[in-house]
Amino acid sequence: MHNKLPTKDRLIRLRIPNVIPLCVMCKIGEDSVRHLFFTCRSVYNIWNLCNNWFGMNSVLHCMPRNHFLGFQLCRISSKCLSVGNTIWKLRNDIIFNNKVFDSQELFCAIQVKSWAVVRAKYKNATFSYSDWCIDPVTCISMLL
Repeated sequence: MHNKLPTKDRLIRLRIPNVIPLCVMCKIGEDSVRHLFFTCRSVYNIWNLCNNWFGMNSVLHCMPRNHFLGFQLCRISSKCLSVGNTIWKLRNDIIFNNKVFDSQELFCAIQVKSWAVVRAKYKNATFSYSDWCIDPVTCISMLL
């Protein structure tokens, strides 16, 4: 992310006119990388769903490095990247396509995207999408 994503706080710093800094997900915080991925109430709930789905019992860090390190320690870093990518895509769909935030729809999209990433990375993966949705930890252990 390295401060390259065109979040609203960055657009304002670049003096882009007519930018409203409000987060489109929670409608409370300022649209910034840190807020969008780590402190937004709406997205925080998604990370909790993902943590539960991956069988992780951990504190969600608001520092990006610590946050992603927790996923790497569990050997699911590529799935974590799928989460971030899917959150970013939904944020843009809300801004540019008038989509409405739906946490269950976002979580399902994360499951689809992460399954596609794993299947592309591990050609020998034999588990189904439903197996992935039910128990991703067992699916990952089959690959290692």
